Amino acid sequence: MDGITYSPDGRSVLTACQDGTVSLWDAAGLTELSRLTDSNHVYSARFSPDGLQIVTSCKDGVARVWDLRTGKVLLNLRGHTNRVLFAAFSHDGKLIVTTSDDSTARIWDAITARAAGLRSCTSQR
Repeated sequence: MDGITYSPDGRSVLTACQDGTVSLWDAAGLTELSRLTDSNHVYSARFSPDGLQIVTSCKDGVARVWDLRTGKVLLNLRGHTNRVLFAAFSHDGKLIVTTSDDSTARIWDAITARAAGLRSCTSQR
């Protein structure tokens, strides 16, 4: 699990917690700037390249894209059949990748939330 990460500009830090909270911290003084609350265990939280959104991976099998300015969920990425362990934006912010305990990785369109690809993570022999 990846519960902590720096913002693209290095000024903020995100922490994801088992109680469903994701906190945004000032990296210099470690002062909490804001807090988002999900009803699920959050495994990871990652910034978008512009630092205005984050994507979280959750126990309920859904990855969520949040607007950091408003604290609102913008997208729910649904399609995995088990918990989502990791989610991250591509470098250009157009795609999101997720991995799950259902042994799949998915690529999503970061605007429409449509699945753009699916790959089994299990060995095929």
